[in-house]
Amino acid sequence: MKKIDIEVVDDFLSPRYFTRIKNVIMSDNQPWHFNGNISTKNQTKDVRSYGFHNHIVKERNMLVEEATSYLLSGLIHQAQDYCDRDNILRCRLDMVTRSSTEKYQHEPHVDFTPYKPNLISTIFYIMDSDAKTVIFNEKQRALDGNKTDWSDLELTVKKKILPKENRIVFFNGHYIHTGYSPVNYKRRIVINTNYN
Repeated sequence: MKKIDIEVVDDFLSPRYFTRIKNVIMSDNQPWHFNGNISTKNQTKDVRSYGFHNHIVKERNMLVEEATSYLLSGLIHQAQDYCDRDNILRCRLDMVTRSSTEKYQHEPHVDFTPYKPNLISTIFYIMDSDAKTVIFNEKQRALDGNKTDWSDLELTVKKKILPKENRIVFFNGHYIHTGYSPVNYKRRIVINTNYN
């Protein structure tokens, strides 16, 4: 099992395979589902916390039956081989849109509660954007149980990653993290996958 803290890999997929994925996901035919809070299941009064998603793997190792799932299976398994994990826990497309002329940071979160051992999260960028991913120094602990609200912590930034097409970031999935909505781009689209 590979030990990963944070690793950023550019040009992860072959150019033709990446272009095929990008063209399908950015097409008018790609289905998106509204999510009032793209980061967590927490109720929020902040109207800017919305986004859109589409599940590719909803349950452990089970691809959802649709064309996009089959197209992405190569990416999902290549990333799985890279991080050397047995299980694909979840994979989904995430999109946030330009919401204002000010940077908006979504809620800090972890992708899984309760704590799962050996968790690796990946964010694969479909397009260039100014909406950075932020990974904090603070981590989810096994004793946190079902905690989903991290606003009570004073979070300190460990790393910021600028979205660049065909870039993937692998990181310890226990790191609390978040992303921004874009200011100078219409949208930010990523593929978020979790392994253990």
